[in-house]
Amino acid sequence: MRIVRFFAKFTIILLIVVVGAFLVSREILLMIGTHKVATSLSDLVLMSHKGSYASSCRAKGVSEFSSPEGPELRLRFISDTEYVLEVNCVENSLEPVLISQEVLPPFVTKKQGGSGFTLRDVQSAVELEVYRDVEVFVSEWLFFEPTFITRTKTIAASAGTVVDSASIYDFENGPITSCSGYGYFCCDGISEKGVGDTITGLTGCEKSCFSQCVSRPVVLSFTTSPFYEYSTRTVTINKGDTVEFNYVTDPGKGNTVTATLAFGDGETETIQLDSAQAMHRYSCNQAKCSYTATLSLLDNWGVESVLTDISKVIIIVE
Repeated sequence: MRIVRFFAKFTIILLIVVVGAFLVSREILLMIGTHKVATSLSDLVLMSHKGSYASSCRAKGVSEFSSPEGPELRLRFISDTEYVLEVNCVENSLEPVLISQEVLPPFVTKKQGGSGFTLRDVQSAVELEVYRDVEVFVSEWLFFEPTFITRTKTIAASAGTVVDSASIYDFENGPITSCSGYGYFCCDGISEKGVGDTITGLTGCEKSCFSQCVSRPVVLSFTTSPFYEYSTRTVTINKGDTVEFNYVTDPGKGNTVTATLAFGDGETETIQLDSAQAMHRYSCNQAKCSYTATLSLLDNWGVESVLTDISKVIIIVE
């Protein structure tokens, strides 16, 4: 019994030490991350006092500036862990002058939303978060969201000076940046479906910048026998002939996939297999008929596939 009590006490003490160390490290990391961003803002203000950086912009061929004060200095996030200090020669410039590129401390990330700060007299904000990756890792193993693991802090500033309070609208006042700079994801339109909030009009990710991407089922192969003409994906048959369709799919993260074959003549067939074949006889009451057979997928999470060239075959019946 003494040995059992000893190990029980040892386990409790060890647990307290581990939890205490975790909480202390969390606060230290958040403080270091906040201090780093605030220091970068202060450096940016000092740079603006030393010079206007107009010569750097003129070297890029910019002779007129959108502001009477000259080019704009800003702190802009380019991902959830990296930001740049740069000179924006003209409004919405795609080629700012880079001053430096900085990285947040380990385990510190910027939450989705705010993009950074400018030295204009407009208040903007970002929110830093500690141990988000740890929370995601634990949630994947325990199948629940352990939100107590993370800790967040908002940094708000106006004209380069950090202020004590922020509103939800301040997160919209930062410089325009990339999809990843907002902490969002540029979803692949074919293999991924964007869900949640979206941002449109961003260069390089005009329509598919979302707060989250989920995998779609994808058609890997959709062929016929007789085989179609490769360049046009068209197969020509006689009236009354039968076409054999074969398909192979990737269900993505779904466990199962439901395939729907629409033969183009009003008939359909549904198959709950990742790969299979189906037969269909085509008739035509005219001199020539054209049908477009399509293959669409739906996984067990309710996510549908995208209709692409590879999931269509044109059937010409003569």
